[in-house]
Amino acid sequence: MSLNAGIKVAEYMTELPKRELLEQKLHKAVESAQKRLEAKPA
Repeated sequence: MSLNAGIKVAEYMTELPKRELLEQKLHKAVESAQKRLEAKPA
């Protein structure tokens, strides 16, 4: 039996990345969500 079965460890950032990087990632996420919504049948 494994001692660490079912145990999950989260990683947290202690410092924010540069604003430009956050903006790029947010923009990509919004584009991705829009594409998924457009592809979803009504």
